[in-house]
Amino acid sequence: MKKFLFAIIVAVLTATIPCTSIIAQSVGINTTTPDPSAVLDVFSGDKGFLMPRLSTVQRNAITAPAEGLLILNTSTGCINVFYGGTWSNTSERKNWYADADGDGFTDHSSLKTSCFQPEGYFSIDNNDCNDNNATVYPGATEVCDGLDNNCDGQIDEGVKTTFYADADGDGYGNAANTTMACTAPIGFVTNSGDCDDSNPAINPGATEVCDGLDNNCDGQIDEGVKTTFYADADGDGYGNAANTTMACTAPIGFVTNSGDCDDINPAINPGATEVCDGLDNDCDGQIDEGVKTTFYADADGDGYGNAANTTMACTAPIGFVTNSGDCDDINPAINPGATEVCDGLDNDCDGQIDEGVKTTFYADADGDGYGNAANTTMACTAPIGFVTNSGDCDDSNPAINPGATEVCDGLDNDCDGLIDASDSNLAGAVPYYLDSDADGYGDISNVVMACSLPIGYVENGLDCDDINPLIYPGANELCNGSEDNCDGQIDENPVDGNTYYADADGDGFGNPSISMQACAAPNGYVANNTDCNDNNLSIYPGANEICNGIDDDCDGQIDENPVDGNSYYADTDGDGFGNPNISIQACSLQNGYVTNNTDCDDTQTAVNPNAPEICDGLDNDCNGTIDDNPVDGTIYYYDFDEDGYGNPTAFEVLCSPPINPPAAMVLDGTDCDDFNFSVNPGTPEICDGADNNCDGTIDEGCDDLDNDADGYSTADGDCNDWDPTSYPGAPELCNDFADNDCNGLVDEQCDTDGDGFSVLDGDCDDYDPAVNPAATEICDGLDNNCDGQVDEGLGCNQDNDGDGYSAYGGDCNDTNPAINPSAVETCNGIDDDCNGVIDDPYSIGAQLFFRDADGDGYGDLLNTVLSCSMPTGYVANSSDCNDASANVNPGHAEVPANGIDDNCNGQIDE
Repeated sequence: MKKFLFAIIVAVLTATIPCTSIIAQSVGINTTTPDPSAVLDVFSGDKGFLMPRLSTVQRNAITAPAEGLLILNTSTGCINVFYGGTWSNTSERKNWYADADGDGFTDHSSLKTSCFQPEGYFSIDNNDCNDNNATVYPGATEVCDGLDNNCDGQIDEGVKTTFYADADGDGYGNAANTTMACTAPIGFVTNSGDCDDSNPAINPGATEVCDGLDNNCDGQIDEGVKTTFYADADGDGYGNAANTTMACTAPIGFVTNSGDCDDINPAINPGATEVCDGLDNDCDGQIDEGVKTTFYADADGDGYGNAANTTMACTAPIGFVTNSGDCDDINPAINPGATEVCDGLDNDCDGQIDEGVKTTFYADADGDGYGNAANTTMACTAPIGFVTNSGDCDDSNPAINPGATEVCDGLDNDCDGLIDASDSNLAGAVPYYLDSDADGYGDISNVVMACSLPIGYVENGLDCDDINPLIYPGANELCNGSEDNCDGQIDENPVDGNTYYADADGDGFGNPSISMQACAAPNGYVANNTDCNDNNLSIYPGANEICNGIDDDCDGQIDENPVDGNSYYADTDGDGFGNPNISIQACSLQNGYVTNNTDCDDTQTAVNPNAPEICDGLDNDCNGTIDDNPVDGTIYYYDFDEDGYGNPTAFEVLCSPPINPPAAMVLDGTDCDDFNFSVNPGTPEICDGADNNCDGTIDEGCDDLDNDADGYSTADGDCNDWDPTSYPGAPELCNDFADNDCNGLVDEQCDTDGDGFSVLDGDCDDYDPAVNPAATEICDGLDNNCDGQVDEGLGCNQDNDGDGYSAYGGDCNDTNPAINPSAVETCNGIDDDCNGVIDDPYSIGAQLFFRDADGDGYGDLLNTVLSCSMPTGYVANSSDCNDASANVNPGHAEVPANGIDDNCNGQIDE
C-alpha cells in the first residue's frame, strides 16, 4: 500500500462541510486518519491520481488561472504550474533519443525534447547509424551484408569474398579475372579452375570426351576415351574382328562392332534375320535354325490339315497346309472355319453339335399366338403348339395377350402389368380434373384418366387458381391483384375500386373534371383533383413559384416568393455589401439592397470583405477573426525546438507579441530544421551529411573526406561517398539500380530483361524483352528493333481510303472513306463512327418509338426509346391513355357505365 498526499484546495466537500460556512479540515480517502497537514489525504495500493490533461492551446484558453494550478501538458509532455502570473514546467525539459531496434544504441536524428522520458527513448546519444536494425550499432561485428554494421562509416570492410569471372557460364571461374563482393555478382563464381573460360563445355567438372580438347582441364587430351573400330568391307554395318584401328570417330569403312562372319556379303551379319535358304544368315553358327515350318496333310482340300499327318520344310509341299484343325479331313464342309448349323453335325470342329443355334419355343395353349414363358423347349424347328414369343400373361384366355387393347373390365388385357385406369393405354377412359379448393372447378394441369369419377375430382378444368376457393369463373372481381373470375384479366371492373383523376401533364396532380374508377391509378391518372392547369406540368399545388406572371402553385397568387427570384440584402452603410440578417426575395433588385450578404457590420463603410485588416480591434475583412494577418502587423515565427531560431514556414502576423502561444515564437525565421535544436544558423558545420548551420550547403569543407572508405572522396569524383560500392572505375553491379562506376549510367552492362542484350549492346529498353536490336518491328507504337524509329516500313499509319484515319489510328474500315472515328452515325446497319456500336440511338434517321406494354398497338407517350428500327414491344404512335390494359386505347369502343375512358378521347362513359 502507498499513500499519496496532495496539497489541494477543496472548495466544497459536500459530505463533511455545512452549507452555511467553510471549515478547514483534513479529508481522507481510503484512510480513517488523514494527515493533519493535508487538506486531502488519499491512500491507495493500485490506483494513482489523474491530473487534468490539456494541450498548450487548451491550457492557454483557461480564463484567469489560479496560482498553483497544475495540468499535464500533452503538447510538451511536461507538468505545468501557474505561478507568478505565468505557466512554468515543474521539471527541466531534456533531450531524449529513440532506441527503436532495442540494441542499446540510440538514433541521433530521433531527438525529442520532454520533461519526462518517453517510452523507448533514452538520454544517451550514442549515434546508432541504423536504428531500425538491431544488428547495426557502434561496436557490432561487421558482416558481409551491404550494411555498415559497426557504424564506422565503412561497409563490409574486411569481410568480402573473392569471386572469379565465369564468362562462359559453366560454374567455373577465370583466375585472372576477379572481384571482391559479399555475394557473387552476376557472371562471377567462387572457384577459379576453368582452363578455357570461353567454352562452357571445358572445366574441371566436365567429362573428357574424344574431341581433341582437354575437356576436364587435367592437362591431357582425349585420355581413355578413344574407340576401337573394325573394317566393314561389305558395308553392312558389321566389321571384321581381324581388321581394327583406334580413333575418336569411325574412319571411312570402319564400324564399332566386329561380329561379321562373311564381310564380303552384306546380307550376312549378326543383325540379319535367319531365313530358310541353306545359309547361316545371322552368323550364329547354325543354318536355317528355327525357321522351318510344320505343314499338315489336307486330303479334302478345304484348307485345313490333319494333325496326325505332318512334314517339316521351308515351303509347303503339294497337298499340305500350315494349320491342323480339321476334325473330318474327308468332308470339305467340316472344318474350324465352317459355320455351325442346326443339322446334327459338329460343323465347326469345336467338339459340340448344334451348339448355340437351337431356338427356344414357348407353349401357346390358348392359340392366340403368344406363348407361356414357364413352358419351353429347345429345337431347330418349332414343335406343334409352340411359338417363338413368351409374353402371354394368361395362356388360358385368347383375349388376353400383349397385342390386346386395355379396356375397363378389371383385367390386365395387354399384359403390361397395369389394370384399367392405371394403364396409360386404356381405351375408353374419361379425363377428370383435381378440384383442390372444392369450388366446383378443376385444375386443367392436374388431370387423370379413369373409368369413373375419382373423389376430389370434377369433370371440368376451368379453375385458374385451384388452391383458392374464392377464385373461379364467375366470381366477383376485387382489388386484390388476383384474377378472381378467371377471365384472363386482373382487377378489371372491381366492385371495391377507387376514383382516379386524369393527369394529362404528368405533374402528379389531377383534373377534377376527368375521372375513372379502378383498383390502382391507371397510367395518366392520380388520386387527387387539385391541378389548376392540367395542360402544364410545371403548374400544380406545391410547385415552385417562379418569375413568369403565372400562378405556378395554384394558391391564387402570382410570382409570390419566387424560387428563381433573387435574395436581396439591405446595405445600410452603402459599401456595396449586404446585411445577412435583413433580406427580401424578389424578381428584381430593390432600392437600398444588394445581391450579397457578406457585410459583418453594416453600420461602418470601412468594414466589409474587401477591406484590409489593420491593427484596430475590429474584424475589418469580415473573416470572423479580429486583427488577423494585419497589413501593419509583425511576423512571429514558431520555434518548435526552442533553439532561438524560428520555422520560416510556420508563422503568424500579429499586432502584438503573443500571450501563451502553443509553442515558442521568435522574430528570426531562418531555422532550416526546426525540430532539431542542434541545427540552426548559429550552429557550426560538422561532417555528418546534414546542413548544420542552415547555409544551404552540406558538410562544406569536408570534400576531401572518404566517408565510405572506398579510396575516393567527393573531390576525387566519388558520385556517392556514402556507398563503398560506388566510385570511379568500380565494377558495375547488376540489379542494384546504382551507378557503381560513376560514369552516369546505371546497370549498363546488365541484361535486365533477359533478351540477350544490355544497354551497352544497344538495348533501348532493357525492361522489355520484346525490345532489342534483334527484335522484329511490329505495329505497336514501340521501337522494337532499337533503330530509333517507331513502326517504320510497316504501313501501320497508312490511310488506305484517304479519310484521314489509318487502321492503326482507329479506322474500323480503312477501305471505305465514309467510315472513320469522325464520321456521323446514320441508320444504315454500319458502325460509321467506329465506336463499336452499330446505329446507336442518336444516329441520323433515328425515330422515337413508344412502349406498348399491353400489346394493343398503341404506345405510352411517357415511355420512349430512340432507335433506327422499331424494338420489340414498341410502336410508332403514342396515343394510349392506359398502357396497362389492352381494352383501353383509341381504337377501342367506349363501354357504357364502367367508369373508364375506354377510347382515350378524354371522356368517360360518354
